[in-house]
Amino acid sequence: MPGEASIFNANAKYNINAPYSRISKGLHSSSKRTLTANFTPQLKLFDIAPQRTSNTLRRDSMRQNILEEVMKKTESMMDGSENPMYEDPRDVIDKPAKPPRKRTIQAIAVSSPRLSKEHKSLLREQKRKLTKKYESLINTLMDRCEENIVAYVEECKTVIREERERNKELEGKRRDLEERDSLISDYEKQFEMINKKSKQIVAENKSLSERVSAMDEELVRVRQSYKKTSVEKETADIEKATLTERAERAETKLKEVYELYEDKMSAMMRDYETVHREYFTVKNALEASEGKMAQLDILRARTVPADLHEGRLDHCKRLLEELKHQYGMEAERKTEQLTKLQEQMKITEDKHDKVVKSRAYSSLEELERRIVEQERRAAHAHAAHRRELERAQLALEHKESIIRSLIDKVADVEEVRLSQTNTHRLQGILDTSPEPSQSEPEARTSKPVLGEVGYEPRNVKLIPGDGGYFQDKEGKRKGKG
Repeated sequence: MPGEASIFNANAKYNINAPYSRISKGLHSSSKRTLTANFTPQLKLFDIAPQRTSNTLRRDSMRQNILEEVMKKTESMMDGSENPMYEDPRDVIDKPAKPPRKRTIQAIAVSSPRLSKEHKSLLREQKRKLTKKYESLINTLMDRCEENIVAYVEECKTVIREERERNKELEGKRRDLEERDSLISDYEKQFEMINKKSKQIVAENKSLSERVSAMDEELVRVRQSYKKTSVEKETADIEKATLTERAERAETKLKEVYELYEDKMSAMMRDYETVHREYFTVKNALEASEGKMAQLDILRARTVPADLHEGRLDHCKRLLEELKHQYGMEAERKTEQLTKLQEQMKITEDKHDKVVKSRAYSSLEELERRIVEQERRAAHAHAAHRRELERAQLALEHKESIIRSLIDKVADVEEVRLSQTNTHRLQGILDTSPEPSQSEPEARTSKPVLGEVGYEPRNVKLIPGDGGYFQDKEGKRKGKG
């Protein structure tokens, strides 16, 4: 986290017991001392000075840091001996409460300025001696540490090379084994899928043979279950939307809390830097300003201790991890519910498709049966129509035969009439001849012809018979009667 990095950076700057640190104190810019500036795209690492190429510069900087830390220790010890009434806030936190000290020593120190000057000169001499001793000790320690570090680094390099050479062969074998295991698992999965599919096909064939009669009830049940699943899906979508909204709100709240925490930490860092600067300025003016020492004590008491600060950071981390865990558990539960709902939807869709296919097959069979029945009816109707046509044709032929017989009879009558006219003409020619005695009896005996003055038509009727129409005279009927 960026907060931890910046805190680590700050502790590394001002830590007295840091082992051979390479932290530069005067080269840092003000933009890097915030919590978020250490993790910008340009500066993704901690706020640590880059490694210098030359060993002499690095050694000098390390020695300078150690000397400064030793000076701080000696100054703190001497300052404590100067002012016996001063209490460090760290000592107050670590140790139990003590009764207030008497103020007689302070009065004596104020009333005797000569003793304080002598005491300060002695302190300065002690400082010089201690610095010389510490410099010699530090030089020897640094040389020994550098030799030990170089030897240890070389040993580590050799060990790492040997382990890498060994790991190459082991990695190749491990990759082969993993590939074989993956192939075996894939084949096993495929065989399991084939067995499952075959079992499902056999079970479906048996169930289809048994469920033909109860398919309608199943369809109703499936529709009801589909409606229920749709309602459950809608509720799940609503719950998912609400959970996402809650998660977004929680994230926004966390961001706000984190921003507030960063602001507070940046303000605390600024306050700490200002206190540090004021401490060095007040140290030079300590002889003439006792009131400023009281203000510095108040400012030191106000600063937050490192233990409390780390405890708050751990508490915030714990809360953030708990929230992440809760959000992950809820997301997993919702994904499991969604997968279950999707599987149920697939099952219902398969059942619906099967029902639709069975209905289509049954409807096709009914249509084929109806088509066969209609073809039978059409054949019967066609046969009946053919019989009626044959009957009508026979009736027409009978009527045509009757008409032909009538036409023949009319033709016979016309022939008789023509023959009569011809005979009448012949008789007229004969009447003009000089034999009247013979023509008169012929004229008396001759019958009147159709169209003449004395022609009377006979009372003749045509009667339908087997071979056609026949003449029927009234005389014959009367005789028969």
